[in-house]
Amino acid sequence: MVEFTDPSEIWKGKQKQDYFETNMKMLDKSIKGYGLLWTDIQVRPKVGSLIGVMHKSLNIGLVRWLAQSKETGMFMGVELLGAQATVVKVTNPGYPDDMVNAIFLPLEEIDKPAVSLIFMNKGFRPSEFIFIHKNHRITRYRLTKQLQLTSYINHVEVIRSH
Repeated sequence: MVEFTDPSEIWKGKQKQDYFETNMKMLDKSIKGYGLLWTDIQVRPKVGSLIGVMHKSLNIGLVRWLAQSKETGMFMGVELLGAQATVVKVTNPGYPDDMVNAIFLPLEEIDKPAVSLIFMNKGFRPSEFIFIHKNHRITRYRLTKQLQLTSYINHVEVIRSH
């Protein structure tokens, strides 16, 4: 099962999220991503969009390329950003009342160098300290590196700061 949504819908927190569920064929899978055959003509993915793929856990990917075929449908290349994704709240220590939603991607594989966050907010920059509110706990992290910056997302690497 693959879920595709408008990126702005991901960030609406407790509001009802409208998402599309579609069946598609996974043509190729690797540690770095998926090759998908998209057959749903109602939903039109765009390069740079986030996509959630339920494959053992919720995997978050970025659509990197699209190719159209009249016979078979649309082929899509998806770069895997992380697995076991969860939604968290993030605050800046200087503005503790201003919470922002983010997608938390834990360190779970050897090839993935660090924990990362995906924001829609482009206001966060590397070297800043933040607080991540997850499972009723607040933990201090430091943004260390900009991984991806598109018109849709701000993907940053974070490390726990004691």
